Amino acid sequence: MRKLQWLSTGASALALGISAMLAAGPSTAANSLVGVHDFSGDTSMVDPAAPHGERGWAVELVHATDACRGDVSGLAAMAQAAKNQGMQVIFRVDYKSANGRQVAVPVNSAEYNQWRSDFFQCTSKLASITNLFIVGNEPNLDYDQQPITAGQYAAAFNHLWAAKPAGVQLLATFNSPFTDPAWMGTMAGALTGSDGFAIHTGGIRGSCTDPRQPCRAIPSWWFDSAFRYYRDVISAIPAAKRKPVYITEFNTYTGGTDPVPQQNYQADWANKAYEEIRNYNATRGTLPEVRALCWFTDRVRTGFPGFALRNIPQALTDIKEEFRNPANRGSTPPTCSTSTLPIPSDRWRLQIWNNRQFSGAPVDVRHEAVGANGFSYNWGNGAASNCTGPDNYAIRFERVANFATSGNYTFTATADDGVRVWVDNVPVIDQWRDQAPSTFTAVHWVAAGNHTIRMDYYENGGGATAALNWTGGGGASNNATVVRSASSVPATMAPNETRQVSVRVTNTGTSTWTAANNYRLGSTSNNTVTWSGWSCGGYNVSPSNARAYLCSNLSIAPGASHTFTFNITAPASGAANFGVRMVRDGVEWFGTTESWSIATGSTNPYPSCPCNRADNYCQHGPSTPGCPMTSPGGYCDPNGNGGYEDGDWTRGYYEYQQYCR
Repeated sequence: MRKLQWLSTGASALALGISAMLAAGPSTAANSLVGVHDFSGDTSMVDPAAPHGERGWAVELVHATDACRGDVSGLAAMAQAAKNQGMQVIFRVDYKSANGRQVAVPVNSAEYNQWRSDFFQCTSKLASITNLFIVGNEPNLDYDQQPITAGQYAAAFNHLWAAKPAGVQLLATFNSPFTDPAWMGTMAGALTGSDGFAIHTGGIRGSCTDPRQPCRAIPSWWFDSAFRYYRDVISAIPAAKRKPVYITEFNTYTGGTDPVPQQNYQADWANKAYEEIRNYNATRGTLPEVRALCWFTDRVRTGFPGFALRNIPQALTDIKEEFRNPANRGSTPPTCSTSTLPIPSDRWRLQIWNNRQFSGAPVDVRHEAVGANGFSYNWGNGAASNCTGPDNYAIRFERVANFATSGNYTFTATADDGVRVWVDNVPVIDQWRDQAPSTFTAVHWVAAGNHTIRMDYYENGGGATAALNWTGGGGASNNATVVRSASSVPATMAPNETRQVSVRVTNTGTSTWTAANNYRLGSTSNNTVTWSGWSCGGYNVSPSNARAYLCSNLSIAPGASHTFTFNITAPASGAANFGVRMVRDGVEWFGTTESWSIATGSTNPYPSCPCNRADNYCQHGPSTPGCPMTSPGGYCDPNGNGGYEDGDWTRGYYEYQQYCR
């Protein structure tokens, strides 16, 4: 087994200092990064030589806020045991438990006041243990019947925030690998305020077994598909809303029928994960930094025996080793990174100077703003970096960007104060002066291919804003026709029912559609159904912000057609409307818009199938009468061969176990 290198170098001291300075709660200056979800009470876990209160983290649960109307001594017992061991505690407080699952927050505003009253009873009764509380669990996943949208979660969180008692810290949450980090960005951007964020991360995905390395095992995802997924989630938080991050669950599992940690854990994997987090923190000049990394789960929980450290001796050994690793704790003041970083092609390099003249060496260098296009920052009256003051600094943004077609592109920059933009060292925008937030545009012809984009920016005083994006490409045009007659959309659905749809689209423009260039089918503003089950990837931030991706191996030439096939779920109440249009994300919407009005009833149209959820039908054979999603060519058997290997049997089976038994 690999022996850990104890703290002995400047780099280790740097990581140590950043994690220490950013820890929260009482006596947090040097609290360890290391933690566990569901503390088992093991008195040998933490380092007894570390100061009490600085030995790590424990995450404990309140499954329903109404439980705090009564005696909380039972649910507080394990948390108190962790505190007695010198750990700091984070409580996750769920709204309620429904059908065996936790519901994060209410989505009906009529329930807000009672929920808020119950929530703050929890914080009051548990105040002797901690002041740090996560608002709910996994809101971006299915709960009971449908996901909570980013807007619904933010609205509920803001209701709590407005009445937060003094001293209580509330963490907003995005707790699931691997769903599109765009949900996090939308939610965080809508928050009135927060004290930080609680997230989850993976996992060993296929050949991606080293948590220190990026993983793109699923080509249709622009975000990481293993442990370093946490970086993309953090990057999605708008700059103006940045706060500390607590990773309250991590392990080697990645979902579905993949092996659980008891089956796939590799020696030193957790040690490498902590090394990765320390390295990440050491390169961050501004919040958010990661303050905690907690294994799920320590105690043997019902339903999760293959995740428990008690059942995985090697993982338990490695986690205990990290509790005793001085590199995970310390009290050195934060130092910004001045490492030499390359100019990336999937995000931006920021070089920050502590003056407006770009004089001398930058005091902070980092990679940020993941995506295919520009960025948008609003620091208010604050600083862009811990290593500058709030005024009198400069930033150079650089990246290599791919332009799919030759043509005229419109570059738009917004700044307070000065801004200059270049494309391959050719000046495009030059507005180098003190000014209130102002927007400038310039049209510039760009040949197809990769080009280096650079924006220089300075802040003199007052507010600080910097943004850049581009659209266009006149060498080829985008157009599309949604072929209604060749599409398949149900005329009727039951509330909360999930059905498969297919949408046929013909390329009537002069450009070629590819996944790499972000050509997708998008939902329109009148869409009220939830999208899921994409064969080549997609996302559903909200009904009006959903996408179905092209497969990475497809190229839809002018004149050709493509059929997008995925699932839709009817709302629990109200009209069901399915609206679609083609989009090139980051560039433009184009082509015809089609909308289907779907009649909704109150009963299950397929009574011989249990539960009114089409994806549960996968428990049946491919030709079960009354279960259209299992017929040959259906959701669970798309190629009609009588086998499940090409469908989504796994999800159907597990949802059947949770909802129907």
